[in-house]
Amino acid sequence: MLLEFTAEADTVKELERRLRVSDMVIKFLTVRIDKTRKRLDKRKKQRDKRAPSARPMRLRSPPRSRCTPERGSRRRGAGHARPAKEN
Repeated sequence: MLLEFTAEADTVKELERRLRVSDMVIKFLTVRIDKTRKRLDKRKKQRDKRAPSARPMRLRSPPRSRCTPERGSRRRGAGHARPAKEN
């Protein structure tokens, strides 16, 4: 579960205390992201300002091969030598 909120330090401490006491919570992690969030939001605004209608291109996966190996055929690889050609 991800919970994102804005609060004073006392509120965060109380929330952490309640999470520690709760039997339903196994682990929790509190991360302060205010500086990072501001920096990322600023970059996003600059990016949107430069190209408001540009959308990222979606890459297509390569087409699947429709060829299937015949039964009993083996792939050549390490340890498999080709038979010598006879002239």
